[in-house]
Parts: sequence; C-alpha cells; structure tokens
Amino acid sequence: SALAPHKVDGGWQFSFRGAAQSVALAGDFNAWSTSANPLVKGTGDVWSIVVPLTAGDHQYKFVVNGSDWKPDPENAKSSDDGYGGKNSLVHVD
Repeated sequence: SALAPHKVDGGWQFSFRGAAQSVALAGDFNAWSTSANPLVKGTGDVWSIVVPLTAGDHQYKFVVNGSDWKPDPENAKSSDDGYGGKNSLVHVD
C-alpha cells in the first residue's frame, strides 16, 4: 500500500487515513510521546509525517485525537504491545 511506512528523503514516511482532529506518531523512537511527532493533514483525510529512524526494528502506533491509540492499518507487521493489543513494526536497514 502507498500508505504503508516507506523510506523517503529525510527518513521514513508514515501515513494514516481517517477523519480526525489530530493524529500523532508515537513509538519507541520518541519515548511514546503523543505530541512529539504530529502528522500533517493532506487531501482525502490522509495524514502524514517523515521521521528519521535509526537502524533496527521500531514499534509505533498512531494517536488519534490525543487519546485513541491505533496500530497502523496499512502495515501488516506487528508485535505484542504488552497490553493485549498490537504495536505496528517497521524494520530499518
């Protein structure tokens, strides 16, 4: 999917499609902050951000409207989040 995480100039692009007031990217690369990496809304309710990532596996979720934690529906790779749900997973070479 074009919305799945992928490498671009400056890092990795993450995208989320959905009606929302705000969307943020939270993961092990920003201490699971709900505010450090806000996505920017584009056309068709598609939100996106580019984040520089170090090599290795990174877990993340989208935080919608400040409190609704969602795994990435466009990314099939995941791992257990320790709370009975899933974190999305991206591997950086």
